[in-house]
Amino acid sequence: MDRSSLYAITMNILEDGCSSSQNLAEFNENTIAKLHEHIQTALQTQPINTDDKTSQEYIRQAIIDFYHKQGMSAFVVFDRAKKIHISTAIKDTDNNLCVLFLSRWLEKNKKTFQTKTADGKDTLSHKNFDLILEYAKGCIDFEDNMLLRSVIRSAIKKTLNLNPRDGLFFSKLGIFFKIFDFNFVQISNEIRSVQKLNTARLLNDDDKLKMNIYLKKIDFKKLILEGIDRVLSTKIDLETTTNIDFSKNFLFFLAQELRLELDKVFDTAIPSILRTCFIEERIRAHKSLIFETIAHKLLKLIYQHSKGAREFIAFYNGQSIDIEKDYQLSVPIIADIKGEEWDISRIESITSERFSVQQTIDSLYDKIKDTNAEIADIDALTSHTQDLISEKTKLLDSLDALYDKKKKALLDFKNEETIQKETISTSLAKCLEEKKSLLEAIQTLNEENNATKVQKAQLIRRQKALEQDIEKETENHQIIFIQYNMLINALSNAIGDLKIEH
Repeated sequence: MDRSSLYAITMNILEDGCSSSQNLAEFNENTIAKLHEHIQTALQTQPINTDDKTSQEYIRQAIIDFYHKQGMSAFVVFDRAKKIHISTAIKDTDNNLCVLFLSRWLEKNKKTFQTKTADGKDTLSHKNFDLILEYAKGCIDFEDNMLLRSVIRSAIKKTLNLNPRDGLFFSKLGIFFKIFDFNFVQISNEIRSVQKLNTARLLNDDDKLKMNIYLKKIDFKKLILEGIDRVLSTKIDLETTTNIDFSKNFLFFLAQELRLELDKVFDTAIPSILRTCFIEERIRAHKSLIFETIAHKLLKLIYQHSKGAREFIAFYNGQSIDIEKDYQLSVPIIADIKGEEWDISRIESITSERFSVQQTIDSLYDKIKDTNAEIADIDALTSHTQDLISEKTKLLDSLDALYDKKKKALLDFKNEETIQKETISTSLAKCLEEKKSLLEAIQTLNEENNATKVQKAQLIRRQKALEQDIEKETENHQIIFIQYNMLINALSNAIGDLKIEH
């Protein structure tokens, strides 16, 4: 056989292996690691010495060309044991073997985990992303995390046919889509424009009235708190963001969340800009709630020994920072309503005390909850026992009536009717046995009920004692809660007073 045929044989083995393999790890294990053996098997009828330099060059070139077609470069070495060693590197991040194999798996499984956005577009949940990430790490044999993300991003975009302007982002908060949406871009631009307006009144009374009609059944405070949680879980991480980035972006992201949420409620007759103005006014009216919520979350992180949260809070020390050329930012200080400043050490001390006390109180509330569950179980058992007593009492009444009827029949018989009298006598005896059994059962059930009543009384006493413990714990540490509330107010004011144009 002509040595040049080795090129075609090698290329066929590689392409067949690629087609039949489920993932890159399988391809490397079953095709690449055994490539020399596969070539020798293919040459059994017309053997060629694959150890000579010329033959090896044809094999090497086939390998290099195969990987080149797959968006990768390859370095090929033949060792003394006739093994072929291949080192590869990705050249085309959008089209390569890794993307190919991951795309196959996604295509095969996308119906299992593919979901839809509110507007009907394809998307994936965070749980889906976790599954994809886990699978990719298991079958792609390189440790470059940035390259892994690039492969996942390219494979998902291909499989779901995403627009080139759509984004797939990796962060500490997880993986998320950012689907390009012209309407969303328009809303975002409106929010930026409206937030730059310093006027306190953005809407007239008629416009407010129209929109408030749609919000009669909406708990706006709850909506804001849910919006804050969504922003902090998907867009801003309090432990890693800078204070300046937070100040620039947080209220903007919150406005986006609330605007999109309320678009589900507002009638299409209300112009987009009026909706945006309405949201901005509501955010301004609830700034205390918003920043106090952020302050509480930061202090909770402080209690959990978060270095990032500590740095975030320590930032508010009255310093001046050069932001841009000829522009200095004056950072607020954390000062309470008495004018007293709070340094980070004092903040940590009060926060630790407050959350330790709250932890004790929460533990007492948990015990009350458990006690309430036990009382509910006892009430259910008592109710069931009482139903059984009622059933057995009805049976007893029926037996009494039957007994009286048979006894009367016995008295009516004449002396010569001995057989009938004996039959009735036996029946009466049986009735008496059944009555005795029912009375014993009723007595046992009543005793059980009395025992559960005693148990319930003990649980109620325990419940009252726990409630008293909570009152004492709260009263004994009232000053800590007052100081913590003053701290929340001071910290929220400092966070809200740091104003930077977006």
